[in-house]
Amino acid sequence: MRNYLINWLCNFKFWWGINGKTVMLWLLGVYAVFLALKLNVRIMIANTDSIPYRINLQLLRVKPKKGDICVFKFHGFTFLKYVVGEPGDKIEIIDNEIYVGGKKIGPIQNDPRFTPTKHKVVPKGYRFMAGTHPQSFDCRYHEFGLIPESDIESKAIGLVKFK
Repeated sequence: MRNYLINWLCNFKFWWGINGKTVMLWLLGVYAVFLALKLNVRIMIANTDSIPYRINLQLLRVKPKKGDICVFKFHGFTFLKYVVGEPGDKIEIIDNEIYVGGKKIGPIQNDPRFTPTKHKVVPKGYRFMAGTHPQSFDCRYHEFGLIPESDIESKAIGLVKFK
């Protein structure tokens, strides 16, 4: 019986007869669970266009630095954005574009629901987070605000991009 079961599981037609994509996704899922248990990581799925990556690996004990994808809480929801400003970085709005630390972040949307940020410098204890999508709702707007370091969970690494 044992040999029959081993032969059945190893049968190429069994695995690829189901669907090659299904098997690969199942194997990826098993591997992700193994990593999560072994390495203290978590798989994060981004469901917006704010960052180009849809599947991200959250490193639970790693603090993000400028340029990293960051996992943070905002009004009880978990967000994934890039850290683009650290304490002391200057925030400027020039020709309807926002610059943080001298680097162009993106345009300010002409939307009556949102007010451009009023901060001039990122204060101590806060970070400026932004997405890469031009219509990303992020620290460019007063309604979102700067993110306190106490709300930052960890760094994430982008794994899979979807268009």
